[in-house]
Amino acid sequence: GCTSLTRVVIGESVASISYSAFDGCISLTCIEVDEDNRNYKDIDGNLYSKDGKKLVQYAIGKTDTSFTIPDSVTSIGSSAFRSCTSLTSIEIPGSVTTIEAYTFYLCRNLTSAVIHDGVTSLGIYMFMDCENLKYVSIPDGVTTIREGAFSECDSLEHIVIPDSVTKIEGGAFYGCDSLANIIIPDKVTYIGESAFRGCKSLTSVVIPDSVTFIGIAAFDECDSLTSVVIPDSVTFIGFSAFSFCGCLTIYCEMPSKPNGWHSDWNDDNCPVVWNCNNNDIADDGYIYTVVNGMRYGIKDGAATVVTQPEVTTTADIPESIVYNSIHYNVTSIASNAFALCYNISKVVIGNNIINIGSNAFGLCDNLTSVYIKDIAKWCQISFENYYANPMANYCELYLNGELITDLVIPDGVTNIPSYAFSSNHIKSITIPPSVTSIDSYAFSTQSSFTRAVYISDVAKWCQISFGDKSANPMFDYSTLYLNGELITNLVIPDGVEKVPDYAFNCWHIISVTIPDSVTHIGKSAFEYCTSLVSVEFKDTSTWYYTSSYNYTGGIEIDVTDAAANAYNLRSAYYNKYWYKE
Repeated sequence: GCTSLTRVVIGESVASISYSAFDGCISLTCIEVDEDNRNYKDIDGNLYSKDGKKLVQYAIGKTDTSFTIPDSVTSIGSSAFRSCTSLTSIEIPGSVTTIEAYTFYLCRNLTSAVIHDGVTSLGIYMFMDCENLKYVSIPDGVTTIREGAFSECDSLEHIVIPDSVTKIEGGAFYGCDSLANIIIPDKVTYIGESAFRGCKSLTSVVIPDSVTFIGIAAFDECDSLTSVVIPDSVTFIGFSAFSFCGCLTIYCEMPSKPNGWHSDWNDDNCPVVWNCNNNDIADDGYIYTVVNGMRYGIKDGAATVVTQPEVTTTADIPESIVYNSIHYNVTSIASNAFALCYNISKVVIGNNIINIGSNAFGLCDNLTSVYIKDIAKWCQISFENYYANPMANYCELYLNGELITDLVIPDGVTNIPSYAFSSNHIKSITIPPSVTSIDSYAFSTQSSFTRAVYISDVAKWCQISFGDKSANPMFDYSTLYLNGELITNLVIPDGVEKVPDYAFNCWHIISVTIPDSVTHIGKSAFEYCTSLVSVEFKDTSTWYYTSSYNYTGGIEIDVTDAAANAYNLRSAYYNKYWYKE
């Protein structure tokens, strides 16, 4: 750990040097050995055995970016290159047969390693924490991928395991975040504990029929893994072999779980297709398939978008998919379907979607744009909660490719569902007379801003049933326009019998005139009318306010004073139900 040490001289009498003797000597550029030492010698400032057959220690403080090991070397010692940050490439000649433990541990800038034929033994944790290592060639002749050999190699994208390998030990590829595919050779019989744990980019694995053993947590935390095929040769699977694989379907050749498998081998209850050579229906009743990179479940004649891999960055949800030559409409997006997709930026929603499950787009903090084709179709979707709607993530809404800031609900739409337009980018909303109900949180947002609301008929507006305050697009400092003109003096048309709950949350309304025909005023009908100074009742006979939504058991209130009425409706008794007899 002498971080400032630059030069070491090894005397004549030194007989043994521990493998960790120079651990942390990151400035070491030269190792010199006395010529009369009978056990060691130096070549170009590096430490070798006396016969030159073993590279004992590379001077890790050197600034060279590449190094070719001499052909005379047959083995490389433990930790020989440990913590060398200058090397970006290494070439190991065919003369080398043995590489000991931790050889390239923490060589953080190493990007490629070429190992020529001849090597038959790889040391444990050989390339551990080589976070920039992208490519390694493993020579034919190696029979075992040793414990932790490539663990935490975050950038490793591709590796070819030679056909000679029969065993993949525990943690061999643990935490290889960028490893997208792996081919397990036909001679492999053993996949050890946590062998592929945390390989977050791995999408599919086919296990050959030579494998009999899959260890504890072997594929744990493989977030993007969508399919694994397990042959009937596998007699043992350990605890939590497939935990935290949120979008995995497991295909098993055997008809049911063998006795040798741990009872919690699939403790996250990933769907399993038993007897997969003759069956495609999983134990949850779905047929799972991947079309154009997106994962679907097919059931009851329709397709559902199910949990997607974490690596997903865009999602184009079609109106239908084809499976076994049959078309299936895509009608649903399952709960949490994109909840793992932290880097998704764009979503296209097909016209056949009618249900989006809870938190389908939760935690999609980088989602910026949502594309739809038909507002009327959008208004037919059932959103199970706020984060079922992708717009909940401060997204822009595009209609047929055009950014929507002025939203026009088409005439003919009768209901606007809960959470339908949870977007801060919509600046104005036009509601047609055909709308009769707006469900809770239909226009809820995560921040307050002024928004214009356009209507054409106040009487029709008073027939709308609002699910709550945020069902009304006027909620939170919006302005109301009637046939294009800003309303400051609101006149309820004669013939209207009831002003519904939450009807007018307009900060700019100064006065309201209520005709004789009105007999009921719902709670919070004028709650956010902060500028309201006058409410004139044309009928000043006996009025009551009550906490009962049945409009019973009320307390009499005098409505002859327009200023007092304004205060009572916007503040003192805003959350009461008003009625007259």
